[in-house]
Amino acid sequence: MMDNTKVLEEETSSTSAHKCPWMPTSYVDCTDFELMKKAKIHAAHVLLWSRDEKPVSPYHYDDIELPMQTKILMQVRFDGSFGFPGGFVDELESKVPSSFPKFLELLQQGVCRELFEEMGFGRDTSPSYVYSCHPAGREKDVMLHFFMFQLTPSQMKAISWGSIISTSDEVVGLSLVPLYTMKDGIRGLPTFLTNSFAGNAVEQLLRCILKQGFLSEVEVRKATEVAFKILKKRGGGDLKFEFQSHTHIL
Repeated sequence: MMDNTKVLEEETSSTSAHKCPWMPTSYVDCTDFELMKKAKIHAAHVLLWSRDEKPVSPYHYDDIELPMQTKILMQVRFDGSFGFPGGFVDELESKVPSSFPKFLELLQQGVCRELFEEMGFGRDTSPSYVYSCHPAGREKDVMLHFFMFQLTPSQMKAISWGSIISTSDEVVGLSLVPLYTMKDGIRGLPTFLTNSFAGNAVEQLLRCILKQGFLSEVEVRKATEVAFKILKKRGGGDLKFEFQSHTHIL
């Protein structure tokens, strides 16, 4: 019989060390499959990204040049917040499998179904599992699962154009995440991080940026620090995150 705990540890070992320096205080990571199975509701979302052969303009960087441009796609939701494609996993409503591999398979099916419903894409994709978490104190109520999937540049363009003619009333548009900080030290990623994000989407975004090495920890740290300063200057809005030191991630 397969050890589910061991399987889950293997699945999450590549991500467990990549903690986000902008860590939501209201969400708790979960690597315990037995705990996952007790949740009444499961939701899964996916980050779509691609690499483009077109170099990033040096104007966007302070003496930093990248050989390829990374593009991350986020949705603009009906309420004006940013988030990722996905939703509730209907496949797990009736019964949760006893093995983690089967559980993961159903999560992937749920993500692919949501992708197809929201974007007309993803029915036959196999997104990579990143991690799971739950709202603090609600591990028996809801469990959130996150995935990543790399698109080809042509797929990214097709999805972007498709969003223009979409009839969805939940998603009003798509946006690329600016994975750079401009020379003024404010525009680019720092400014983007001051937007409103659905649930723990900003933590999911930054964790994946670090996991894949899209940006260095130093770049992410600087961007988040500037974002905090901007938010505080606006009047000390509800900062739902605490800045933590995670120098061990690289």
